[in-house]
Amino acid sequence: MVQFEQETKKGDAKLAGLSALVLAAMGLLVLGLWYVQIISTKRYEDTMRQQYYRTVRLPAPRGVILDRFGKPLAENRPSFNINIYLEQLSALYRTEYQRWKSRYRDDRKTPQERKEFLLEAQLPSDIVPPAHDEFGNFEWGNFTRYVTVRRLTDRLAQELNATIEIDFGRFNQHWFQERSMPFTILSDITLDQVSKFLSLLDRPPGFDLDVGSMRTYPNGETACHILGYLRLANNESLDGEERANYYLQDFTGGGSMEAHLNIVLKGKPGLSRIKVDNIGYRVSESIAHEPEPGRNVILTLDLGLQQFAAQALSEADPDEPVRGAVVVMNPKNGDILALVSLPGFDPNQFVPRISHATWREYQQPDAKLLQSRSFYSLYQPGSIFKIIVGIAALHNGVCDPHATFRTTHGTWIGNHKFRDLAPAGDYTFARAFAKSSNDYFIEMGSRVSRKEITRIAHEFGFKRLYDLPIGPMSSGNIPDDAFMDRWVIPGKQVWTAGNQANLSIGQGELDVTPLQIATMLSGVANEGVIYEPRLVDRYETSVYSSSGTVETETPPRKSWRVNVDPKVYPIIKDALRMDVGDRTNGTGYRADIEGYEIGGKTGTADSTSRRTTWFASMAPMDDPNYVVVVMVEDGHYGGTTCAPVARKIYEYILAQNTADEGAEEPTGDLATTDF
Repeated sequence: MVQFEQETKKGDAKLAGLSALVLAAMGLLVLGLWYVQIISTKRYEDTMRQQYYRTVRLPAPRGVILDRFGKPLAENRPSFNINIYLEQLSALYRTEYQRWKSRYRDDRKTPQERKEFLLEAQLPSDIVPPAHDEFGNFEWGNFTRYVTVRRLTDRLAQELNATIEIDFGRFNQHWFQERSMPFTILSDITLDQVSKFLSLLDRPPGFDLDVGSMRTYPNGETACHILGYLRLANNESLDGEERANYYLQDFTGGGSMEAHLNIVLKGKPGLSRIKVDNIGYRVSESIAHEPEPGRNVILTLDLGLQQFAAQALSEADPDEPVRGAVVVMNPKNGDILALVSLPGFDPNQFVPRISHATWREYQQPDAKLLQSRSFYSLYQPGSIFKIIVGIAALHNGVCDPHATFRTTHGTWIGNHKFRDLAPAGDYTFARAFAKSSNDYFIEMGSRVSRKEITRIAHEFGFKRLYDLPIGPMSSGNIPDDAFMDRWVIPGKQVWTAGNQANLSIGQGELDVTPLQIATMLSGVANEGVIYEPRLVDRYETSVYSSSGTVETETPPRKSWRVNVDPKVYPIIKDALRMDVGDRTNGTGYRADIEGYEIGGKTGTADSTSRRTTWFASMAPMDDPNYVVVVMVEDGHYGGTTCAPVARKIYEYILAQNTADEGAEEPTGDLATTDF
């Protein structure tokens, strides 16, 4: 009995131990559940609260700009960029950090040993590590991340035969402010580099290729003053856009049409939502809405004519670079077919950003490369303005076009003699116009008031700013009443006979643009009806609407009628004919083309700063549908410098019209052709 009791007590001890173990395990489990559910709840809640969405503005492709035949003047091309997603390199960061921490931070190392370690580390030559006495986890952590990225990018640069430059400041800014965004290391790489990148078998982690849209101007300097250029956009949301945290690289219009039609061309940006965790790493990404491309702009320009006119103008002076302008218009509707200004600039230099050296070159005050000489620069018209003076004299009945007036090779007014290069003799209106006699037109101008001459100048489009999406434009200057209110100083400066004489021959207080001269001549061609110059033919959406069509908007045409006696125009046109067609009397005969009647007027204006030479013309004279104006700074004379340029342009037009007439009609329905 005693032995049995002892064995029972011994069994109870084992059972008690087992029970205690079970109770302890259950207690540990309860404790764990309590820790997870009670203690860790706040930490998990904090982590979830720190996971949030960052919105990214996605730029829309800009609408393209085309000529009247659909040839591109400004378009978009694919741009391939190589990016790094920095969060995907965390394992490499840790390895690099531990490497530096265990070896370089070892206090037992002598300065020489540390120097040897830096040599062994094979750092890029431009990387300088922090000083030893400033060693700290924060600085060294970011430094070793930068070293990691530089090692990878340097290796990639060798593979792609490219130059990759990443400075420490740019890396730091991206790491601390835009860590969830891709970090661009190479922009706009070549297709050969794209192929090499995609074929890399040991491509580093975190490296990716994306495709964007890059603005390009396929014709270089052609029409540069019309198209303008782009500049990097500010990181801000425009009216009506949802605000974003981050902005991918976008561009906005920086000059002329790209700026004036920026709202039309830029489209509507998209929005991406990126979910990031509490340390800024990307968790997921979704597109809230896709970007909508901008509308296309179809111009009235003829690209071929624009290029040819620029080439013809550049050959006006074989010895010096030409500075001048050409305007070609259709007087029947105001369409501008060519609008040339030399010298020009290459708008491709502005994308993605212009270099400081190139910008300084473009800003040289003597060259004025960014300034359009066709619609901004101001010039004295010289004898071109005799068209206006002649119209004023004929309209007011103070000039008999058939009567003769004897000139004496110069006109004295006070103690000043106005020179006349036309020989002395008897002149009718047409002969005086063709020979460009200053004596004759000073006399006719003296018979008409300043107010009447400037009124008619206003009627023909001078001192106007036309409704064109380019610029800046100049309105010019004529001595109208508004000018006189500012110019006249009682007792000191008044309008004199000398001022009137200068006005009569297109000099003095008179400044115009080549575009205004073309508009004026269009009014003569149409015998009093002037269509405002027009550069945009229509706007089109770059995507099909729900009805399966391209939405089109056509700007309205604007016109006005000049308040001048219609009997004046045949007289002016006959004089224009004589100036080109009469080789004996005409100063513009170098523009003559056999079988194609051209009417025109030469002009040469001398001022204290420069000589301006002109040739303004229209053709064919029986029913003009082309106006060609040529202006060259510091040329010899309008007849010798500018008229030959106009002749080349008319010859090109005739050749193109002949080619178009002989072309076969296209077959099939282009609207339904699957290209």
